Amino acid sequence: FAYNEFTGKIIKKFKYSDATYNSKKLANLLFSKANMFNENFDIITSVPLTNKRLRSRKYNQSAILAQELARKLNKKCNNLLLKKTKETKVQAGLSKKDRQKNLKNAFKVNPRYKEQLTAKNILIIDDVYTTGSTLNECARTLKREGFTGKIYGLVLARVFRDAHPYI
Repeated sequence: FAYNEFTGKIIKKFKYSDATYNSKKLANLLFSKANMFNENFDIITSVPLTNKRLRSRKYNQSAILAQELARKLNKKCNNLLLKKTKETKVQAGLSKKDRQKNLKNAFKVNPRYKEQLTAKNILIIDDVYTTGSTLNECARTLKREGFTGKIYGLVLARVFRDAHPYI
């Protein structure tokens, strides 16, 4: 879905206002998109938060979506596969170049779950795709740690620059 005024309000409420009661409805939207991949995902994971940001928000909205989606797809979910080890600036408002720099080497594979890198297909869940920097850095981290399978990313909404806001 396009990120616009309507979808933005829903996502921000889910993300910042403890509106986790929307998680099943939002996961249903992801479910319809996940089926379009026509892939058998071995693991579903999410973009991690730093411990500091997790304490501040009380939950990781992407992790909740990943759990709900995995349940609907009857797949394994491991939201601890990736760890965010570097405190970064909030991405909103940063240019693509600054986003990439901000996230460089911000993630690590959790050593406790490194054996799961033998999976064939991993699906990473995030809430919003703006420049792709977050999902790309997560994918780079998995590849750097030896993952050789396919990596897919799935988001609730995507920011389209210079596009009609209600597509």
